[in-house]
Amino acid sequence: VATSALKGRRIHVASGRLDAKMAIDDALANCKSEQGVDCKRLQWGGNTKIVVMASSNGEIIANSGDYLPPLIASLEAYCKAQNFTCSLQTVVDSRVEETSFYAPQP
Repeated sequence: VATSALKGRRIHVASGRLDAKMAIDDALANCKSEQGVDCKRLQWGGNTKIVVMASSNGEIIANSGDYLPPLIASLEAYCKAQNFTCSLQTVVDSRVEETSFYAPQP
């Protein structure tokens, strides 16, 4: 996640790599290619799905596991407890190769 500013930040995804280090390095390199932003690793997982949401205050949150309904429910419960509204940004299957980015949508 490019973390420098709440507006215009992007969620970078690199999945389906041979190992976790390669995926993390690829995602961070793509993020750092955006000039003048700070980047941080938000979530990673092997042989799993990763659900990414954005909250109404600009926070990006994620959770990983095998079954989507409980993953989404846990993130929605977190948002509710924090008095945020949250929107689903993407679901990443770490077993499928993907290199992309998402600009958080409200």
